[in-house]
Amino acid sequence: MDLTKTKTLPERAGVAATLKFVRVRKHDPAHPNLDGNTITLPIRKGSEFYPLQDGNQFLFRCFENPKNKGRHPYFGGTDEGSAFLTEIYPFEIFDEFLERGEDAFYEALKPPILRFWEEKLGIKARRQGDFYFLPLPTWDDLRPAFSLFFHNDLELIPVESASLAESRHKITGETTDELILFDRDRDINIVRFGRGTMYAPDHEPRQLNEVHLLIPSVLFDD
Repeated sequence: MDLTKTKTLPERAGVAATLKFVRVRKHDPAHPNLDGNTITLPIRKGSEFYPLQDGNQFLFRCFENPKNKGRHPYFGGTDEGSAFLTEIYPFEIFDEFLERGEDAFYEALKPPILRFWEEKLGIKARRQGDFYFLPLPTWDDLRPAFSLFFHNDLELIPVESASLAESRHKITGETTDELILFDRDRDINIVRFGRGTMYAPDHEPRQLNEVHLLIPSVLFDD
């Protein structure tokens, strides 16, 4: 959706996010912004808006700097009752949407190593904000292989509260130490194995009754 040619603009993205569109002059910088529950999106030539999940979320991109020919993509809307806005990087994730559609975009938010294990185990990961958690019901059988891979015994240690990759997401229960996991593109993922309760501000707690692989989204910025 080319915003310069659109007469009627959405006022909300889900129950939490209020959208405010502001027209920007050609030579002024333009930066999307989240203030409380209000997401401000600049409009000028090249600004594009794509609704997702029946309007609850969206993709947006624009020329932020008039001297820069590249358009910066953003992902925003409502997630678990709270407004959010995050820059998309790498840009190829946005390209997944343009080339293959909405479902492909959401799949591209998962680290490649997570998609590998989903396919290998035939199990889909769930998500809480910036983190995915993949159940490992056969942990006793999988632990030796993971231990060999990480060169770590992967002992589950009782914790009152352990941060996930120094984020706002935490787990209480049992967890391993943090581990560094490289995917096929040599990107670094900071992961844990754990079970218990996973919680974060503005998100519903998730009860993990079995051991899970806990891994951040590709958009996670630590």
